Amino acid sequence: RFSSTTELLRGAGVRVPEILHRSGGAVGGFRPMVVEDLGRRTFYEAARKDLAAGTEDDWEPWLPTYRDALATLEKVRGLDLDTVEALNPPLDRSLFERELDQTWAACLEPRELVKEPRLRRRLGPVLAELLRRLAAVPRAPCHRDYMVRNLVPCRSPRGHRELAVLDHQDLRSGPWPYDLASLFNDSLFPPLAVREALLAEALPRLAPPGLAEGPAREQFHRCAAQRTLKAAGTYAAFAKRGVATHVPLIRPTLGRAVDHLEALPEGRDLAPELRRAWASLLD
Repeated sequence: RFSSTTELLRGAGVRVPEILHRSGGAVGGFRPMVVEDLGRRTFYEAARKDLAAGTEDDWEPWLPTYRDALATLEKVRGLDLDTVEALNPPLDRSLFERELDQTWAACLEPRELVKEPRLRRRLGPVLAELLRRLAAVPRAPCHRDYMVRNLVPCRSPRGHRELAVLDHQDLRSGPWPYDLASLFNDSLFPPLAVREALLAEALPRLAPPGLAEGPAREQFHRCAAQRTLKAAGTYAAFAKRGVATHVPLIRPTLGRAVDHLEALPEGRDLAPELRRAWASLLD
């Protein structure tokens, strides 16, 4: 899959690690390969100290990198959908349901975030409606994990600024705003004004033709709500297996999930209740 998606993305002008050598045989079910070293730090590692608690002014130097990410995402979006759909199973409702089941079991229940019976009764139907509506969002090619830990600022052989993309072997079809939701809501969390400015640039370029701005933003928030809940569950599941690296990201990720739910008709009434019930964590 890595070889196939590398070839496909390179053909679309996306900067990905070059495969320098492929092993002639399999080892442990995998075929080793040597790939290009793109540098020491991802976008996240390069920017997190500046942006962890930064003001809007602190984000200003990193806006060109975000714009490079949007330009690269536009190239991914231009891939042939039929070709992409042949690579991997789609990001569909059944997969989203499994992801949220993990969030419930690994994150919400162990941290007693659904302890109140009334909240538990209300949250389940809201998430079911979220996924029902998400299933109707137009589909497009998706990287699947398009976030700052998979983007590497680097230089071309001629010294031009580039942004390389890692971990692309899961390329598949999914709701068109999915990668955009990942970019703005995983590991680094742009302030509202910064996110809205970038979103205003991105939507006309990435939304399906004829989709008005209002519905496009709603579909973005729907993808972001699912993605942030999924990510919090993934971080918690890693922690249960002894990998605690991402535990500090659970709090801001769940906070973003509540924000995005509040922007949706199916989650608007429940979001304030979630914020009150989860106050000790979110604060």
